[in-house]
Order: sequence, then structure tokens, then C-alpha cells
Amino acid sequence: MTRTIRRAVLLLVASASTAAAAPRALVRLPGVPLTSVTAPTLVIGSAHLIGPTQGLGTILTPVPLLSMSLIPAAAVPAPVVAVPVTAAASSDAPAPAARPGKAALDALATELTSAASDSGNAGDALGRSFDGAVPGAKSAAVSEPVHHIEAESGSLSIVPRRHDARKDETVGFRIPPELLDLLPSARQRNPKAWTNRVSFHLHSVYSDGTLQPEDVVAAAVAKGVKVLSLTDHDTVAGIARARAKAKELGVTFHAGVEMSAGGGVHVNAIGVDETNPQLIALLERVRIQRLVRAQTIVEHLNARFENSSDPRERAVRMTLEEVKAKSMHDEGGTIEIPHVARVLIDKGLIKNVQEAYRTYLTGKVLTDPRVPESPDVEEVLAAVHAAGGKAFLNHPYTVRGENQAERDAKVKTLLAKGMDGIEVYRHSRARSESGKRALDSRVAKYLGWALGLGLIIGNGADYHGPGTGLSSLIVWMPKTLASKLEKAFGGARRGRGRRTAAGPRT
Repeated sequence: MTRTIRRAVLLLVASASTAAAAPRALVRLPGVPLTSVTAPTLVIGSAHLIGPTQGLGTILTPVPLLSMSLIPAAAVPAPVVAVPVTAAASSDAPAPAARPGKAALDALATELTSAASDSGNAGDALGRSFDGAVPGAKSAAVSEPVHHIEAESGSLSIVPRRHDARKDETVGFRIPPELLDLLPSARQRNPKAWTNRVSFHLHSVYSDGTLQPEDVVAAAVAKGVKVLSLTDHDTVAGIARARAKAKELGVTFHAGVEMSAGGGVHVNAIGVDETNPQLIALLERVRIQRLVRAQTIVEHLNARFENSSDPRERAVRMTLEEVKAKSMHDEGGTIEIPHVARVLIDKGLIKNVQEAYRTYLTGKVLTDPRVPESPDVEEVLAAVHAAGGKAFLNHPYTVRGENQAERDAKVKTLLAKGMDGIEVYRHSRARSESGKRALDSRVAKYLGWALGLGLIIGNGADYHGPGTGLSSLIVWMPKTLASKLEKAFGGARRGRGRRTAAGPRT
């Protein structure tokens, strides 16, 4: 029996120096627990599963990465990788020998003919998921893709792609000709039709940014931004300082806040009255939720340290006050996970924030049931609209789901709940042709949804400041859409905002 599948998630890759010594890989099959598979062969190149398989179509119950073993792959001609899958997660399976790095993934890309990440920068994307080099793995240049690699929560998804700049195979979306001039790749053809004057997604030290509100505004203006909004996570405490700086520099400022909702959804509230009681009440509730979460994280980490076999850890104890001191909580800001990480850095247990997510800030440490639930999307939207603002769905590609179809369905459901807009244009590191095509496909998909639902087309740098990995203030979008975005908030009002009876509206 042969079944066509859309997706397989590669969890671990070992070295592959030649075509004769084919890659060794462990593959998670949709709907098939690894403990029950009886040696089918996954042919990634043509996206067919050949062999005795049952129950395909649902997503496999995840198996912890550390329980996985390396499975030798059958040697087959490129661009096909055949992987015999056995009961890899059984108790007698050997532990992985190493966590592979970019060289190993490059070697796999060679066996697949070529590959590229969804962002267009395979090295960066893969480097976030794997570390440590694998001896003997060769380096491979990324060229025109037959396949497409995207980072996905510590794993890699390999999805078949065709040489077709107007088709996104992962979602079955064909780009209408009328959208072609609105795609990021069009800026190369006609740069004068694009602008970076608007930036509606910026963070300061009042949440998880690294710069003061005034410095965020000044940095944005220095890059050519003329219309901006400070959107810290679940707090408006930095708005007054940012507004004053914008007035000093003569640029248009809109009060904003990035609000957390259930399911990991982030809503960008732009043009709000930051003194609105309904908005303030909801933000304070979430701010307290974040405080409780920080307390539970500290308790979990201290319990780990107390029982650790590592003398360095046994000597460490953390307090909530230490975490609060890293944040602006006492000044009305929010406590974020990076603030906990910075305490761990001070205590010499880790070197950077990213290391904390790999070692300490994982699993039940972040999901304690004592932490109150986030407000649902409907409650967030009601507060935004009560405050006179407009609600945008931020970074829709991060909405959680088991596969692309489920994620897309969730995004469309969220948009239909009363969103005013969607964040379509973001800073991109896409450099390869395949990465640019993938970005075009994603933007076209969101443009189609926005235009179909009559939503405002927004943008966002998601700027967090130097040293955070989100340090670019440049977001390009077509001038025609930027003009409409500005008009949605009353057009340009340099240096000041309009006022309503309820308070300042900027």
C-alpha cells in the first residue's frame, strides 16, 4: 500500500559524508507511534510512505528527543532519502551519540539535492534547533530547492516543494497575479514603491526589550520611521515616555500594547486610550499572572537545585525579588521569561538567555497549573475596542497547531472573531531565492485573507533591542498599503495625538 503524506518531522540527523554512506535519521511520522511501526520506508523526496502502515492521518504522540535513537537510512540516489523506521523509542534503544549541528544538516541537504529554510537562512534557523558539530559531516551549498526546511520547535519539517515561485506547496495556495506587486520580492523590481516609514511592533525594558522607551523611539526615527507605536507585552507603562520622545522628534505616535491571549495568541492593540479602565483592568490581571508564573518558576528551579548532583547547582538559590529586579515590574512593567534567565546568568549557571531555554526553562517549569489562565481572545478584543483601539493578530505563523492546515484554520478563525487587522509584513532575513519565494507565499496568503475579510494590513518589526536576536527596526511594505495603514488611525499627526473625552488617543 502507498499513502501520500504532506509532512514528516525530522527529529535527529547524524553525519553523512557521502552518498554511499546515506544520512541516518529519525523521522516522526504523522499518526504513527514509533513504538508500533514495523519498518516502513519513508521516501522524503517524493513524499510517499511505502510499506506496511496503518493509521496515517493524525499526528503522532510526541516522544521526548532524548529517548530517540539513530536509525540507519537506506542508501538511495539523491534527491530521495529512504529511512527505515523501527521501534526507535523502545527502552533498549541506544541513546543518541551527539546533537548534530549545521554541518550534518548541510549534508542531509546535499542528499536532498538542496534545501532552504522558511526564513531563507538555513544556518540561523537550524542553529536554533541543534548545536554541536558532527565529525565527518561535509558542508554543502544551498541552491535551488526541491525541498523546503523550516525550523519548528526544536525539530525540522521537511515539506516537498516545486520550482514554482507562485505556489506554496505547504498550504496549496496559488498567488493571484494582482498580488504580485505587493509581495516582498517586488521591492527589488520597484524599490521606490516601498517604504519603511511605519513600524507598529516595538518593545522596551517595560517588557522584554533591552532599551528604554525613549531610546526605542530614537532608534526607530534614526532608521527612517515616521509613524510608530510602542507595544510592550501586557503593559502601557512606557507609553508616556515614548510619546514624549516622539513629540520631541516630530513623528507620529500611537499608543499600543501587545496583549496575551489563550493559546499563545498575541494581539497588537494600536491607537488605544491607555487610561481606559477596562483595558487597564485586563492588563493588570495579566501582569499579576506573569508575577505568579515567575514565582512558580523560581520554586521549580530551587527544587531542582536543592536535589541536584551538580555542586554548582546545589549552591544556588533564587528569589522572586531577584527576578523582579531584572524587570520593570515595580514601575508597572511585566516580568518575562528572559528576566529569570538573566538571574541564572548572574549566578554563573548559563552564559546567555538562549541557553536557559535549552537547560532550565522547559517543560513543567513553564506550565505550572497554579498559574492563572490567560484571557481568551474575545475578552482581549473587547478591551481593545473599549479603549478605542484596533486589534491586529501578531505573527500569525506562530499560532499553534499540529500541521499547517490546522494552523491556517486557527488563524482564519481568530481573524473572524473581530480582529481589525493582521500583521502581514515583518522584517525578513530571507537571502536565498527559495527563502524569498517562501516568504512571498506566506505574505500572499495573509494578504488574501486580509483583503477577503476587509481587514487592515499591518506590519511589525517585533523589535526587542540589541543582543536579543530581534534587533531590526526596518519593516518594508508597499507605499499604497502603508498609506492605508496610516489612514486607519486618522493619518499623520506629527508630535502629538488627538484626544477624546476618555483621555489621550494617539
